[in-house]
Amino acid sequence: MGSRYLAGHLRDYETVARELEQEIVYYDAYMALFMRYLEEYLSGEATIADATVSLEDLPTENHVAYQGMGGDWEIVTAIMAEEAPFLAFAQRYSGEELAELDDMAVDAVEEFLNVVNGFFSVQLAKGEPTMELDLEPPQYARDVEPLGSHLLSLRLHLDFGDIYVLLSSDVVFGET
Repeated sequence: MGSRYLAGHLRDYETVARELEQEIVYYDAYMALFMRYLEEYLSGEATIADATVSLEDLPTENHVAYQGMGGDWEIVTAIMAEEAPFLAFAQRYSGEELAELDDMAVDAVEEFLNVVNGFFSVQLAKGEPTMELDLEPPQYARDVEPLGSHLLSLRLHLDFGDIYVLLSSDVVFGET
C-alpha cells in the first residue's frame, strides 16, 4: 500500500516538474520579446541583473503596471519601479515631456505592457503547440507587494534607473 501511495505522488511531482519546466520556457520567451521591444521602443540598452530579485528586495514605495492573460495558460506580467524610473519609462515610451506621474504617464507604461503582451500572445498562437491567450485590460497599483506562486522577479538596469519585471501564473498585489 505504501509504495502505490508514494508512486502516485511521484507522478504528481513529475507532472509539476514538467509544467514548471514548460513555464520557464514561456518566461524565457517572454523576456526575450520584452527586452527586444524595450530596447527598440525606449531607444536604450537594458541589462538584466545577474540574479532574480527576492520579494524582500523589491521596492516598497512602488508603481506597478500589470496585465493578466488567460486562456490555455494563465500569466500576469508587470512592470514595477520607484517613481522616478517609472516616470522616465513613461516619458521615453510616450515621447512626451511628463512633469509628474499622472494618468498619462501610467497609461504610457500600461500601453507598453499591452503591446508586448499582444505580441507575446500572437507568438504563442503561432507556436507549436499553439496556445491562445486573451489579454485582460492593463491595471495600475501603487505601493503594493506581489504575492503569488511561480513568481519570477527580475531587475533591469536602464540608463534612467532600475525597473522590475514580474511574471507569475497567479500574482496578486497586496498593500505594503
